[in-house]
Amino acid sequence: IDRLTGVTEEYLRLARLPMPRLEREQLGEIVDEVGRFVAREFETSLITLHVEVEPGLPLVAADEPQIRQALLNLLRNARESMPDGGRVDLSARSVEDGIEILVTDRGAGVPREKRPHIFDLFYSTKERGSGLGLPLTQQIVSAHGGTITCENAEGGGTVFTMWFPRARADEAAFELAAREE
Repeated sequence: IDRLTGVTEEYLRLARLPMPRLEREQLGEIVDEVGRFVAREFETSLITLHVEVEPGLPLVAADEPQIRQALLNLLRNARESMPDGGRVDLSARSVEDGIEILVTDRGAGVPREKRPHIFDLFYSTKERGSGLGLPLTQQIVSAHGGTITCENAEGGGTVFTMWFPRARADEAAFELAAREE
């Protein structure tokens, strides 16, 4: 019953995801805060979380609670991929046209043949997975004009890369774009 309740709550959250309330945000600060938030939980799972945020990242148009949810989903998956402990890297860096946030684990990885399906509703590679976390994360990233990818990490594991576009320099244009989306 508890598992069914959890799946139902996740499904409803996905179905009711509101349009993001975009504001100028410093993603590096959000990444740092989420890293500090999950660090103790990771320690109890014998996982070391290494957070690295490039200084001076540009602002992005973002809904902070939704970005936090996306990060928590990816970090939760990373933790669950390493039941015997390990290391997870969480980083944010500037790229030419935006910001990339990477979540890298040292777990078993996602087999190549399963990767095309991981963002499908109700598809899970985990025995007790609901198949809702990654579709919700993808929906959040897409609603922000971004992209998310999944690749094998060098040396084993998985790396999820979220990309978000830089905020527009002109505040009026920024607010207009946020209303149009």
